[in-house]
Amino acid sequence: MEQFDRCLLAFIAAHCTTDDRELLVRQIRTLRKPRKLRVQQFWYRIRELNSYGEWLPGATAALTQDEIKDVLYNGMPEVWRERFISASLSKAQLTHAEIARYFRQQEGLSNLRALQHSAEQKAECCKARRLER
Repeated sequence: MEQFDRCLLAFIAAHCTTDDRELLVRQIRTLRKPRKLRVQQFWYRIRELNSYGEWLPGATAALTQDEIKDVLYNGMPEVWRERFISASLSKAQLTHAEIARYFRQQEGLSNLRALQHSAEQKAECCKARRLER
């Protein structure tokens, strides 16, 4: 593994610039969780991408723990963030894990609602077919 890391660092040194590091940090700051990506995976991806910055040349600082917390929060769907605020929660007072747990709960509720909606649609479709006969 150590040899692989050395090869990877050599590749990065030969092909990357300081602009790449700055671009990576800017892109991390504006990440949005894709619908199909689970909250936990999104959180891990933020942390992983942030760690890659250390490998790239340049002086642009990687995100701090508080900035990572902001990216996690800001990357969530707006409705979930509104519920977070309505629940009188504060990013500053919660850990990464607590914020991620809250949004995983929102994700679970959203998935449950989607399943219920799908079942209702299926029931309506079946009812309509019976009426057509």
